[in-house]
Amino acid sequence: MKILFSPVGMTDPVSEEINRETKKLAAVHEGALLQICRHEQPDKVYLYFSQEACALEQKDHRYLGGLELLREELGLQFSVEVFERPELTEVHLFDAFLQEFRDILTKIRDEHPDAELLVNVSSGTPAMKSTLQILASASELNLKPLQVATWSYKPNHPRDCDIQKEWTLNTDREPTAPNRVTASANTNLLYEFNRKVLMKLIDEYDYHAAKTVSVQMRGLLPKKFTELLDAAALRSDAKFRDAQQKFRACGKEDLMPGTVQTAEYFLLLDIYVKKEKYTDFLRAMTPFILELFGGALKKMFGIDYRSYTRSNNPLMWDEMALKNSGLYGKFDQVAAYHQNDKKRHIPALPLPKGYVFSWHLTNLIENFADPKVDRQFVTQTIELRRIEEQIRNLAAHTMQGFSVAEFRRETNRSPQEMILLMRNYVRNYTDIPLSDDFLRSYQTMNDKLKSYL
Repeated sequence: MKILFSPVGMTDPVSEEINRETKKLAAVHEGALLQICRHEQPDKVYLYFSQEACALEQKDHRYLGGLELLREELGLQFSVEVFERPELTEVHLFDAFLQEFRDILTKIRDEHPDAELLVNVSSGTPAMKSTLQILASASELNLKPLQVATWSYKPNHPRDCDIQKEWTLNTDREPTAPNRVTASANTNLLYEFNRKVLMKLIDEYDYHAAKTVSVQMRGLLPKKFTELLDAAALRSDAKFRDAQQKFRACGKEDLMPGTVQTAEYFLLLDIYVKKEKYTDFLRAMTPFILELFGGALKKMFGIDYRSYTRSNNPLMWDEMALKNSGLYGKFDQVAAYHQNDKKRHIPALPLPKGYVFSWHLTNLIENFADPKVDRQFVTQTIELRRIEEQIRNLAAHTMQGFSVAEFRRETNRSPQEMILLMRNYVRNYTDIPLSDDFLRSYQTMNDKLKSYL
């Protein structure tokens, strides 16, 4: 659907061309309103009348009469609606039109969200024309400004108009008459500004902030962008199931290839480090480390620790299941791996009670490992457990952020080195899928989002 919003001026609907020598009428030319309607053929036309335009229309029916003649001649079906402002006399005041036209055009856009909305920037007073051009350049309404060239550069003045008579002299009715309507060179400044903001936010993985900005760009962003942005926000919130449904709904399930929650969670840890949110990284590590050691137990020794947890709470041990298993008595540390440790974690009983802790799993790994074959594996497991314990306690008892230097001082590693250590551990000792393509999946998703802009 194509809609035109147009003020009217003194050269609408038509204007005379006077022969300079004879001083007689030489021809009649269409004004911007009729030219646009003739060549753009909108489905609906909204006119804006000031006090003077209201008086002229009442006097000789020039504006609606001209549109009616054009409609009949071309067999068009467009409807016309008029915004009458009989009290409007100060047509030179720009500020009044800025809010007035914005409100009118917002109402039209709300009623026709998918329409192509044209605005005539060649009719009306200079204040009206400039207001529409600015709204087209710096609003979220997605307007297309149209300007029409004139055959005369002289000032325009009100005159009597016999539209029925002058229509027969209208040279623009000729089949060979040129089209004087051209689209204004319009750069939507608001879109360009917000587009750069959006791209920066996407590069920074700040999808919720990007959603806030996108709301201000209603009508300018493609639906496929906003849908994919919703999916990205869910993914970054660790709402993996909802995110996958959203990706499928917008036909982009390939952008979230991970079906294993632990793998997706690792990407979030990586993003925390890239965004330098080291405190969030510290606090988010503990559940990942637990799943990491669980994955290692399963791959290296075929032990699924969840088989020994409660059915109604997989985070708590099932003591009866443990008593009848080969895990009995395997929860103490193996001294050979801890000769330089200042303290050892020794459970009070051969079996743990209550919640599953990462040290339960590392002790199981130590007991089931072959010191001759698995020493490197066990050493890396103990190292990860040591770092996780240090930073977990640090994060739990500190009300401030951390720098890379502070992180290194506490753990002898940087956050970036910690990510690399965990990535290699995942690949070497678990079946958690962590391919290079998967590790780049957020970047791939971001590239697709930006391509829609």
